[in-house]
Amino acid sequence: MNLEEARGRIDDLDLEIRDLLMRRMDMSRAVAEYKKRSGDTAVYRPDREKKILSSLGEGVPEDRRNAYLAVVRKILQGSRGYQYSLLYDWDPGAAEELFRDIRIPEKCAGVRLGLKCPNSPGALAAVLSVAGDAGCGLAGIVPLGGDGEYAGFELKVLCDMNRTEIKKLMYQLSVENRDFKILEVFGPEGCPEEEKE
Repeated sequence: MNLEEARGRIDDLDLEIRDLLMRRMDMSRAVAEYKKRSGDTAVYRPDREKKILSSLGEGVPEDRRNAYLAVVRKILQGSRGYQYSLLYDWDPGAAEELFRDIRIPEKCAGVRLGLKCPNSPGALAAVLSVAGDAGCGLAGIVPLGGDGEYAGFELKVLCDMNRTEIKKLMYQLSVENRDFKILEVFGPEGCPEEEKE
């Protein structure tokens, strides 16, 4: 098989994967609808995700397992984000407490957050990945120590808090991490110099 044939087959597989992922997202929506009806809106279930990763990792050749499971983690992360987005749309008041005492400037450049995430491999990377997927940049990170089970961080994230998608992100982060708090929302004057240009 030559390079063009291999790339053509990859393109075909990508279309099949897209169709499967859309079907999976349909099921994620069904789960979110059930959760809304039942009142149990907890989306993130670390124990369930751990079982899924373990089960799906079985039988995958060792030289591909890490790469494969990284893709599976991203699919799970995307599914959670989609469910949180739906739940927010259906009940924006659920996140009202997050923004109660926060002044959001008209020209918003970012937000400073405090949170504790599980002290496990990839937990902080997942927080940063979710923020990056929402179009946010990272301007700073300060480790605040931990208790063995959780690690604390202060993050300075570049984003526009006036956007609904960013409010949905804050909602997701608040549910998936302990002691989540919006410490400050800042305008362009709070940006690092290289971001102002």
